[in-house]
Amino acid sequence: VSFDPESGLPTIYTDEPYAKTLSLSIHEYICNLLHQPFHKEVRIESGRFYKFPTTTSLKNFVFYSSTDIEAREFSEIFENLHVESSIAITCYVHGDAAESIKKILKIKNIVSHVYRFLRGEDLLDFKGENAFFLGATFSDMDLNRFLKKWYNGNEKTTQTMIITFDHSPIGESVLDGIPTKKWDPKQRARRYDYSSPFSTVLLICYLFPGFYIKIATLEFFM
Repeated sequence: VSFDPESGLPTIYTDEPYAKTLSLSIHEYICNLLHQPFHKEVRIESGRFYKFPTTTSLKNFVFYSSTDIEAREFSEIFENLHVESSIAITCYVHGDAAESIKKILKIKNIVSHVYRFLRGEDLLDFKGENAFFLGATFSDMDLNRFLKKWYNGNEKTTQTMIITFDHSPIGESVLDGIPTKKWDPKQRARRYDYSSPFSTVLLICYLFPGFYIKIATLEFFM
């Protein structure tokens, strides 16, 4: 056992046969000792899955790959894995990982920075509560279909969705068929503080007045 000199956090070195079981066993023991809930949380990089704990269920999962990953390898990660609360993924996937994507889109909270990861159909299949999609490649039509689904009351679970794009700004066709109102800075503050698991305050309309759509208790800002 060694201890980080700044944080005091311990690093435990063990023989290979125990690497997949010891960390969770110690974590569970400490949680029981302190009468705290036992939540399994894993952060792992590609190429190190031989160290993945022996478990099929996690509360939170962080996956990172600095190199390209094949769809087959990506799918193997999620084949028998259930993530209860939150997932954060950063990687570049080659090939078709449609089945794994459908499973991921059911997780409550998602932060995704996965190149060529999501299609328009996947946006409509999102079953979680909060999502942050970075570097998305959705078309204006994809976004319009999703907003119409939400506007018509067919989207029951989503609370917050933030999308950033790796292409040119979206066009006005995104709002086709959806009633909107001009943004009134006197009526509403230009900083919209939202309730979600993301530790960010969304700053909107800081250059010019935009539009907003009010749907039940939800609001979209563009």
